[in-house]
Amino acid sequence: MAGHMDMDELTDKTGLEYRSIDSEEFREFVRLHATSEEIGRIATYLDETASPEEGGPDVKLLGLVGCRVPCAVVCCLVSLSVDGKTAAVKLDSVVVDRQLRRQGLGAALVARSFMDLVSTYQPPINNLYAHSVHPATVNMLRSFGFSDPPLTGAPISAINLSEDGDKFRQRCNDRFQMVSNRLKLNCSYCRSNNRKARRWCNIGKE
Repeated sequence: MAGHMDMDELTDKTGLEYRSIDSEEFREFVRLHATSEEIGRIATYLDETASPEEGGPDVKLLGLVGCRVPCAVVCCLVSLSVDGKTAAVKLDSVVVDRQLRRQGLGAALVARSFMDLVSTYQPPINNLYAHSVHPATVNMLRSFGFSDPPLTGAPISAINLSEDGDKFRQRCNDRFQMVSNRLKLNCSYCRSNNRKARRWCNIGKE
């Protein structure tokens, strides 16, 4: 599969990395992995947008990477309020390599992305929301303190940071640390060729 490496091809086991993803890399990853058994094809903002629109949202593409190979990607859209004093984040899409699911990678990436955006973005972010049509997304956002989507109307989960910001940041930090600590431990085992290693990334997978 494209993007995978054999162990013999890798001389530097770089381990876990969280970084920005360029649009070309994002699109290729999505092309390979953006499907779900529950809802089929996962749509993303970049499906219909060749490049960021002038006056449109600020597009943030971020990834969780294992030994230089993307394992999960997320697209967040940041929009300014009418008065320009605050901003809101829409979780557009999160996609995990189809071979690496059910390890918490998507939730860890979303948590870290939310943490970084909320702590650094200017003007300050006051609201976060998502169209929650995937059951796993609903459950993940609920664990961060987002409201459940209504039974009728637009299926939107949301959170207002002016009301629950401290708890939200703590929940995101706890989720990211819990998953990243486990991944880093396995990276350590992998680097030392320890038989305890449980590879979470795509190194050595076909």
